[in-house]
Amino acid sequence: LPADLVVADYIKHTTRPDETVFIWGCETLVYYCAGRPHVSRFIHNFPLRCNWSPDRYGDELLASLVRGRPKLILIVRNDPAWWATGTRDDSLRSLGRYPGIEKFIAGNYIFDRGIEDFLIFRRRDVGHDVATHGDAVETKKGMNKPLPAPLLWG
Repeated sequence: LPADLVVADYIKHTTRPDETVFIWGCETLVYYCAGRPHVSRFIHNFPLRCNWSPDRYGDELLASLVRGRPKLILIVRNDPAWWATGTRDDSLRSLGRYPGIEKFIAGNYIFDRGIEDFLIFRRRDVGHDVATHGDAVETKKGMNKPLPAPLLWG
């Protein structure tokens, strides 16, 4: 929960209230605390992480991402939910099931930072104003640790 609040604060300080964000994970509290609209009807990724999910869900999500162009995309790791998804993969690993979504993120977003298990990607055409906003979220010791770019996209 503390990381969710730090991430929500980061989103509030780096986006306008009308800008969308997308979280690939099951972190609906972050949307609520940040007060930012999500870009898709999929407010969490459980329906897409299940082995029995129809392929059209991935196509629908990709279309929503392309159309909505969220300012930030967050990918959660270390969140396996086998009891809900039927698989032991976390969100980061399960994204590999949707190469179109991975390609969209890799082509349009750059790694910005990691906050605990959240990998935050910023849209490439958006300036980075961390000098103005970033310091405000680094208030809880150890919660905001820079990470090397994830090995998702070589």
